[in-house]
Amino acid sequence: MAYEEVQDLAEATDACVAASASLFNAALSAKALVAAAEYHVASALPRRMTDTMVAAALGVSPEALRAAFARVHGESTYRSLLKMRVRLVDLTLRADPDLGPRAVAQVCGFGYFGRFHQLYRRDTGRSPEMRMERAGADDAALQRARAAVALTVERVFRPATEQSAVALEARAVEVADPRRSLEPES
Repeated sequence: MAYEEVQDLAEATDACVAASASLFNAALSAKALVAAAEYHVASALPRRMTDTMVAAALGVSPEALRAAFARVHGESTYRSLLKMRVRLVDLTLRADPDLGPRAVAQVCGFGYFGRFHQLYRRDTGRSPEMRMERAGADDAALQRARAAVALTVERVFRPATEQSAVALEARAVEVADPRRSLEPES
């Protein structure tokens, strides 16, 4: 490549990165971006979304989204959102103990219960089920689970525009430590 072509390419790349960074810095802080991404993913359940899909929906670059998750949670977007979905199942099961963990896990995007069970035990230190459900989740159980998950999403993962900066800060700390409860303070 000629020097001029390389220089033009570098300038174009710098302009794209600068535009993305300024959009990220000016429009949303890292914590607000992560909160918006978590709400977007939780609202779309059981559909699972990639970080590219979430970034496009929020109007930021995938790199900006990854940087925000790394800054807030200290881990990848995928791992953070996986923990968030496990936590959502936990909160939903605590809110309504009559729900079956298989149905709630399925609504939260976990297709294979055995793998979900491993993730849940690793993240919370306990089993998701108090009793064994041998049968798969039936339609009535799935409907109840969908309603309970939607209620939990609205209660815990409200859009960042509806929350104060203090509430966002507190929630970010609570999500980072899975042993702390995400129950909203009333």
